[in-house]
Amino acid sequence: MSAIATVLGLLLVVTFVTQFVLTPLPGVMSDLELRHVLLVENQVGRLQSTIQAEAENPNLHLTLASPVTLGSQASPPFGIGATSTLSLTGGSARAQSKYAVGEIVPVNPNWNTGSACLSGGAGTCSTASKVDWWNESGVNASTFTVTISGGSNALNYNLTGNNDTINVVWTGGNAKFLRLVVNGSNNTVTYNKNGADSTTAPTTAFWFYGQGNTFNFNPSGSSSSASGSKLSVLFSGEYGQTCPAGNLSGTDTIGTLSSGGTNLNMTVTWWNLVGWTTPNHKQTYPGGGGKNESITWSNKSGFVQCGFTKTYATSYTTQELGGIQVAIDNIYIPRAVVAYDNGAVVEGQAGGASTMVDPPPINFVQALLGVAVSLTLVGLIGNYSSESGVTTAAIATALLSAHTVTIGGFNATTALTSPYFLNLTTLYPGAWSMFFGAMHAMVPSGTTCVPIVPIPSPYTCLAPPPATFERIVVPIVAQEITITVLTLAVTID
Repeated sequence: MSAIATVLGLLLVVTFVTQFVLTPLPGVMSDLELRHVLLVENQVGRLQSTIQAEAENPNLHLTLASPVTLGSQASPPFGIGATSTLSLTGGSARAQSKYAVGEIVPVNPNWNTGSACLSGGAGTCSTASKVDWWNESGVNASTFTVTISGGSNALNYNLTGNNDTINVVWTGGNAKFLRLVVNGSNNTVTYNKNGADSTTAPTTAFWFYGQGNTFNFNPSGSSSSASGSKLSVLFSGEYGQTCPAGNLSGTDTIGTLSSGGTNLNMTVTWWNLVGWTTPNHKQTYPGGGGKNESITWSNKSGFVQCGFTKTYATSYTTQELGGIQVAIDNIYIPRAVVAYDNGAVVEGQAGGASTMVDPPPINFVQALLGVAVSLTLVGLIGNYSSESGVTTAAIATALLSAHTVTIGGFNATTALTSPYFLNLTTLYPGAWSMFFGAMHAMVPSGTTCVPIVPIPSPYTCLAPPPATFERIVVPIVAQEITITVLTLAVTID
């Protein structure tokens, strides 16, 4: 009987233990592991704050330690705490930037000379197969009427002035091309196209640099060959020699669009530097015949060279390396990685997804002539040792150097002549893509994820397999950008 009682007693103990392990223990341990992940997020966030504080006080020359708790809390006697591994991410983690800075100088045409038939900036050119041209400057509040009656002709016309009216009347057939550049404000250009282009496919361009300009178009009586004709209108607000300037092109307008013509492809683009972009909106030209007569509207944000200028640009490339990560080997919830990555605190999750916990020191404001951006790039130099287990480790950082430079701006003699391409090689592309996706004014064309190696299904570039680096390309468009580069020595204890 005593043996039976002993066996029954053991069965009761086993039953109790089984019920405890299968029912309440997983919930308790899941909660403890989740709390540990949140604790590590806060500790890596304090590391981020410590590095920023070191950058703001570069003359102190201190080595500061940031603790990281590697083990989650246990629940004796059966709940074992999860372990973690603290390490530097390695040389594959990096932030690379590429940009071009240029000096813009005026390059004016040989003003007030040109085609004899356009003496004074106006007149009629009746000779066939000629390139008619004229440059007009410094004559304000005037009207110029130019008539091209010769066949197979072309026209180059440059104007710098304000409150002027230009009427281009094209009655000659088989036009080759027309380019009219207007540098100034409150000007009105009217293009009357009456000739038939039976054998040519003319290209026509009207470029406006300034504000308050108006373009009118009347193709009544004209026709084009099956190859069609292309007409482009570009508005780019200018301030000094900065193009575009803010959203000054928003004051430019399309005036009257009269019906007529055949096989016409017209595009109208407003350029700005405030991040305002719209997709191409294509519609039938007023009074046109469907696909053969169309007009496409769009707004674009980026860099445009001003009229009558030349840019001497120099390209630069910078590169900062390294990151710090805590790989948490959870038992009851999915494993996680919390990292200090290119100045941000991010968390890698199961399935390759990632989340931005604390954003990097990258921001922007709307300045007078466009977007002003400030960003900080962090480079880490240190040992590649690691610390594993359940103890508390320390990340010791010491600021070696801090350099800040501002490019562009209201009174600058040089300007950014291309987007500032920030290329991030990271284990957490999804988090970075989402971060920059909320900064459309600064990154109007959005980011691109570029796979470094082939990605197996069901993973994607933004949610790659664990421990897989991908590249996020961030084209920043700004009128002014302030770049701070920090270099820190890092030791893991």
